[in-house]
Amino acid sequence: MLFWLAILAPIVLLLAIAVTSVFAFDVAKKIVSTINEIFQQIKNVVTPPKDRWDSWQVLIWISVFSWVTSMLPRNQIIHSFIATVGWLFLIPGVHWFMHEENLQAAPDLKINVKKSLTIYNFYFAPWITGALVCIFLFGSLTEGPISVALVCWPPISTIIAILPKFIKLGPKYAIPEKPEDRQQIILLMLSNLLLSSWIGLYFSTQDWLEQYPSILSSDLSRSAVVIDLNPRDKPPPRGVTLLERMGELITEELQGRSWSQVERWLFELDQRMPEMRQEVFNQLPELEENRLWELEARPVPGTEYALQLFAVWLGPTPDGAGYYLTKTCMISKTPGNRVSPDEAAPPSATAGLAQVECGNVNGPFPGRPDYSRIRIDPDMVPKPEPDSTPASEAESQAPPPADPESDKGNKSW
Repeated sequence: MLFWLAILAPIVLLLAIAVTSVFAFDVAKKIVSTINEIFQQIKNVVTPPKDRWDSWQVLIWISVFSWVTSMLPRNQIIHSFIATVGWLFLIPGVHWFMHEENLQAAPDLKINVKKSLTIYNFYFAPWITGALVCIFLFGSLTEGPISVALVCWPPISTIIAILPKFIKLGPKYAIPEKPEDRQQIILLMLSNLLLSSWIGLYFSTQDWLEQYPSILSSDLSRSAVVIDLNPRDKPPPRGVTLLERMGELITEELQGRSWSQVERWLFELDQRMPEMRQEVFNQLPELEENRLWELEARPVPGTEYALQLFAVWLGPTPDGAGYYLTKTCMISKTPGNRVSPDEAAPPSATAGLAQVECGNVNGPFPGRPDYSRIRIDPDMVPKPEPDSTPASEAESQAPPPADPESDKGNKSW
């Protein structure tokens, strides 16, 4: 039994390979035949009629020839001129092609291109031609921004669509006589002007958001022109970044300074604020929004010392009242080091150094801050870091208590 299986297995394998090869050859033959038919139909479509020279095929072939020729000269002016000629032949050629009603693609196949581009009695060909005109005017000819091309696309397409209604045989120019034609022209012009306005508003809104990113943090639910697609994922106002940078700047200025220098710095705070504001804004990208933020730093009465930092938004808000954000920086004095009476020590060793701790940004709060009534919320005060030194180690490092009688008047801290 095994002997016969060993003989039959190669035969069965060869038969399977042969059948698969015949099937694959048949499939490949059909694919090649289909591709050949498609290329033959394309050839029949793009080949100009033998008895006519005025056809859309001739215009398109001239444009192709112009573009190929424009690659040869090295002179930029000549290159641009030949490429422009190619565009001037391509645009009317494509527009002419889209008006074909009996396009002979094969001996037994006719295509109505105009009907294919008409949906619910609306003919889209003028808008395709208008797109080509905008690409030519604002892309190839002037290299303008794409926003200008898209804004001009609906009006240019409307002109292309209504222009045949003002031309009669002859050719003669005349105003449409039928009221329905005039009504259709007016509606078409107004609707496309509205579409152009909406496209322009879109690009204007994008420019505003690039220069005023804090607008995204506002409540846009009542806006008549802007829809917030993701209202839960709102970026923080730019004032948060401003206060963080301002807190870092104050920490760099005061951390480790002597207490007398800190007090002098706080005494001159009003004079230092313009320079500090400018330094904060210099660390961030230059945007139009910068002039709408007001940065302030005020010491809190009754504390030694606490600085309340304010970032006030002066720009537009949904309620018109504005808002502000706050950040608290606590400036504390580290205790001086104990020195012996005979040892000379700098003033900072006995008076202590400044330590700055800044809390988180709080807000936004509606309205404008009242600088005359500044109070610190306990939650806004930075929490001191817990001492990680074990109790036994702290006791061993503590100095021994001094005798009040023997050391009276000789203490130095």
